[in-house]
Amino acid sequence: MFQYLPPPPSQEIRDSVRTMTLCIVMDDYSSRRQQVVSLSPECWTQLMSQEFTIVGSIDILSSRNSVVQDHSVNVIVLPTEARILGMPLVLLAGEEQEFTCETRGSRPRALTTWWLDGQKITAGVSEIMREAGNVTFSTLHFSATPRDNGRRLLCKSANPALPKTTVEDERILRVHFAPMINISIGGTFSQTGFREGSDVYLECSIWANPWIFEIAWQFEDRPLVANLSAGIVITNQTLLLQNVRRDHRGRYRCHASNVVGHSYSNHLRLLVQFAPICKSSEPKIYGISVTETVNVTCDVEADPQDISYRWSLNTTLQTIVLSNWSRHYPHGVFSYSPQSKAGYGILLCWGRNNIGSQREPCIIKIVPAGE
Repeated sequence: MFQYLPPPPSQEIRDSVRTMTLCIVMDDYSSRRQQVVSLSPECWTQLMSQEFTIVGSIDILSSRNSVVQDHSVNVIVLPTEARILGMPLVLLAGEEQEFTCETRGSRPRALTTWWLDGQKITAGVSEIMREAGNVTFSTLHFSATPRDNGRRLLCKSANPALPKTTVEDERILRVHFAPMINISIGGTFSQTGFREGSDVYLECSIWANPWIFEIAWQFEDRPLVANLSAGIVITNQTLLLQNVRRDHRGRYRCHASNVVGHSYSNHLRLLVQFAPICKSSEPKIYGISVTETVNVTCDVEADPQDISYRWSLNTTLQTIVLSNWSRHYPHGVFSYSPQSKAGYGILLCWGRNNIGSQREPCIIKIVPAGE
């Protein structure tokens, strides 16, 4: 490195257009086969009054002001300032914004790059020059996402001859966005793991900026409100279904609002496993002759549907067990024939799965034909 020393006030630098106090440092970059001269900010005002960047022959002076060497050098001026202009205080997610980075004081013109949390942005960048190349404007077209909230946006400018010497300006992004919502089963339970009588927690996870001012729940797309007597408890972002029953089966979702917008979660289908019950409380009636055979159905509802059945016949004289928890009757179908007048009466059927046995039997009346 060679240091230019201030010459006597009367001495001029040859081929320069004005006398100026020298504050020039020249670095010898042998790999570039040239000597690069950088100027401190104090020299910038003087140099900007010139119309060229080549300062002809310059004497390198020793400490005794004797000429050591005569060089022809390029004057490289570092950028003095970079500023991000006109950036709004708050960005809306998904809306394209235009940011401008103004760089002053570089010859040749500065090259500007944009960075987001240390990652270089390559798309949506354009540059223009003004004032004979001394001012560069770099424009960034940018659409913020919710994940950009709190990230650091940086514009960085450097003279291409000295790329490691930079000036920078930065902004911390504030991004507003409508609630992003997801509904899930609380705890470690699965959607298929609930027996009738269990307590079920549904969690409404929300990500929003600014924070929400309203949250609500729906069941089968209808409003769901707290009802302690029915076992429905709503606390902040949690829905508790106490002593869950089969009529709690169905689709649940939550929704929330902030100043940006209103959003809905995905649907969550709640499955409740229960012991068999009759689909209808009304008895079925079959009128048949003594020798006729009829296929009667034990019409039950259950989850899971792997069911075994028990059949019995109540007559005026006795109760007869016809089948005791057999799985040999697909879909609960049982073939029955009275065989005699004593064979008329009431058929009773029960179902059983791995949740439990049916409490109340289904009723099927077998009566003589024509009655």
